Amino acid sequence: MKFIKNIIQNIKEYLNRSDIDVRERLFMLLAGIALIGMGIAFLMGLAIHENIESLLVVAGGLVFFSILVIVGYKIKRIVEISYVVAVVLVLVMMPINFFTSGGIHGGAALWNLFDALYIALILRGKPRAFFLGLQSAVVIAIYYVYYNYPNLIVQHSEKTAFEDSIASYLIIMVFLVVMVSFQTRLYIKENEKANQQSEEINELNRSQNRFFSSMSHEIRTPINTIIGLNEMILREAPTEDIKEDAQNIESAGKMLLHLINDILDMSKLESGKMDIITAPFDVADMISDVAGMIWVRAKEKGLKFSIDVAPDMPKQVTGDEVRIKQILINLLSNSVKYTNEGSVELAARCEDTSDPEITKLIFSITDTGIGIKKDSIPYLFDAFTRVDEENNKLIEGTGLGLSIVKQFIDLMGGNITVNSVYNVGSTFTVELPLHAVGDARININKAKGTSKKKYAPKFTAPEANILIVDDTPMNIKVVERLLKDTQVKITTASGGEQALEKTLETSFNVILMDHEMPGMNGIECFHKIKTQTGGHSKNARIVALTANAGPECAELYSREGFDGYIVKPVNSQLLEAEMIRLLPKELVTVNASELDDDNIGILWRDDHVTKTPVALTTDICSALPKELLRKNNIDIIPAKIKTVNGTFNDTIDITADTVIDSILDEDNLVAVKEVSVERFVEFFSEKLKTANEVIHISTPDGVGGSNYKQALEASKTFDSVTVIDVGLLSGGIGLLLLELNKCIKIGMNTHDILTIIEDISKHIKGQMITRNPNILKEGNLISYRYYKLSTAFSLMPVICFKHSRLKVKSLFFGPKKNAWSAFIRKQFKSKVKTANIDTSLLLVPTAGISYNDKMWIKEEINKWITFDKIIFYEASPIVAIYCGPGTYGLMYKEK
Repeated sequence: MKFIKNIIQNIKEYLNRSDIDVRERLFMLLAGIALIGMGIAFLMGLAIHENIESLLVVAGGLVFFSILVIVGYKIKRIVEISYVVAVVLVLVMMPINFFTSGGIHGGAALWNLFDALYIALILRGKPRAFFLGLQSAVVIAIYYVYYNYPNLIVQHSEKTAFEDSIASYLIIMVFLVVMVSFQTRLYIKENEKANQQSEEINELNRSQNRFFSSMSHEIRTPINTIIGLNEMILREAPTEDIKEDAQNIESAGKMLLHLINDILDMSKLESGKMDIITAPFDVADMISDVAGMIWVRAKEKGLKFSIDVAPDMPKQVTGDEVRIKQILINLLSNSVKYTNEGSVELAARCEDTSDPEITKLIFSITDTGIGIKKDSIPYLFDAFTRVDEENNKLIEGTGLGLSIVKQFIDLMGGNITVNSVYNVGSTFTVELPLHAVGDARININKAKGTSKKKYAPKFTAPEANILIVDDTPMNIKVVERLLKDTQVKITTASGGEQALEKTLETSFNVILMDHEMPGMNGIECFHKIKTQTGGHSKNARIVALTANAGPECAELYSREGFDGYIVKPVNSQLLEAEMIRLLPKELVTVNASELDDDNIGILWRDDHVTKTPVALTTDICSALPKELLRKNNIDIIPAKIKTVNGTFNDTIDITADTVIDSILDEDNLVAVKEVSVERFVEFFSEKLKTANEVIHISTPDGVGGSNYKQALEASKTFDSVTVIDVGLLSGGIGLLLLELNKCIKIGMNTHDILTIIEDISKHIKGQMITRNPNILKEGNLISYRYYKLSTAFSLMPVICFKHSRLKVKSLFFGPKKNAWSAFIRKQFKSKVKTANIDTSLLLVPTAGISYNDKMWIKEEINKWITFDKIIFYEASPIVAIYCGPGTYGLMYKEK
């Protein structure tokens, strides 16, 4: 008995070992139960006089599977053994057992279910699906054999079949109960473990949040002293040198505070406790505050820092000013940090949205810094990630800034894009949907003036009584100094008990109350003052003056009944504004401040640069006549044409006629040099200086001289560049560009334009006819079969673009004008009847076509259809290279 107990105990310990895979434990359990079951089945078979064949099968299986299990356990290859067991069960044991145990009249069918259970529990993925399918096939096969060849089955007597079924049922029932119990126990145990781990993680997060909150509180207290007393130096600085040093201290202190906020905010974002608090704020003041923290650092590095604000920006908007400041400060700090020479610019503009109550504020931060490698851009917004670490190892930073920026923008329902060229510079563009407050627009001149104010108290109140309660003497001193010029009467208390003594003696108008103090905290003191027997300050306005930051703190103080909430380090302007709000009006005299337009004010640019919302570009010089390209502001990046006389820009430096002359001279070789990826990057980068987004319509991929792949690769450097292959020929792309330009003029954005490009393209038709099959063959634009037909019978091929390839659409026979006439007739004869052609414009690009021939073509077109305007223009040299002289196309749009 002791031996059996030890075995059972060892089995229990094995099954409960979490270091062993669940599948292995399950296999051993199932195997053990199966072996016991087979042993019982063998004994019961003897008892009920089962036929010898069936008993031999059970005995053989018992021995075979015992050996397999022992070997698998010893060599630690349970997974492989489980596959072997599945093969033997499905292909050997199951059919033999079925044929030797009475077929459907016995327990064989129930054992088939046990086999399926084994496969489902032990095997995984594709092997499980395979073996379940295989088992199903075997079951169907043996049932088919049973039905058609019953003599192959070793039949049971009715009594034996009944006994075998009952025995099999009981054994398999025990199997199922044990297996389900084990699985349930495993589930409960894993669930408890997961819950425990989840609680440990939550506790870790809570501890982390407590640490960050405590750290924020502890660091804010000395920063309050630094910034507060530095404010006094700024106010009273006797020389410009001292004033400049104080400004540097102020900037550094605010940047340190900003870093602390980043760390605290990252903790809140990770725990899902970050809230966006919206309130009206002044856009110009917000931008000036941000600039005030950045310009000193830019100046230290010798960088030019400028602000460009569109004059139609709303004066006030509703949003989370604090978070928007953090976004801009993080982005600007990065720009200054990674720019060694040149400039950093903050640009701000706005766009209307489909919702008349929402205005989209767009901030762009552009620098001439080191740029970002294309491969690094996807990881740019990951927390604690610094891209290009090898080259940036000497630059300080936590790697938190951009991650926080992205998460704040997402919380506000905004968007951020990056356009960056390595070793050239970067542009980060932030779009935020905000509510505009009123119709007033920003006053640039006033904004420039108010960017930096010479201090003068906003008010004086010599009869006002103020009580400051704080356990840190330096904090009291800071507030005393900040309020000195307002002439208020100040009383101080170092804790809650002393504050209660003061309120028994004096009636205070306003009490500035620290929260976390030893003994009695600020909230307790607040309630005792309000209920103090014989107290003279029950009606005093009490403001929480604390280093605890965050919206949850504001909610706490509001819920407790405080009249206001000021976060340390104390902002002198906010402090004075609160005093004006809370002090009795009869005690306050509001003063007009004088302005000093120095330092930050000069950063605001007078010459606001208005960018085009969407710019259209192409690399197809024959898309449109030059005058239409200029008129519609469509820029082209030309390919290079290489001849014996040098390399020239397509269309700009060389014409189609010149190329045709070279082609006709067999000694002159002409080749097209594709535009490089680097050249596309430069082109897009330059275009983005005058446009917010770029849509580039490229040469179709699959056409000779195509630049699509290079343009697409270059566009990966920019979030604001979209490259499209619409599968149209040169003039067809020109018609598309004209249609897209109309969309831009009515204010459609890139997203909306991209959704309709395909539909517009379907309505643009175009084909070209040429009399030069030899040149088409050299450029692989015509198959050998069409080439032989064309040369043998003097046929003129008509080419079109279909399924991403240039193909021969048809062939026309006869002299030049007969073929041309047939080509024109085929284009327009049937279409006129259905009146589905837009007759406003027909483009006819030509190569090597004389003036007289052009006039003849025009007359021939007018026989079939009248267009408002037919424009003949010289195709690009590339068309001449690939199609040869005597080529022209018909490009039009269907309704």
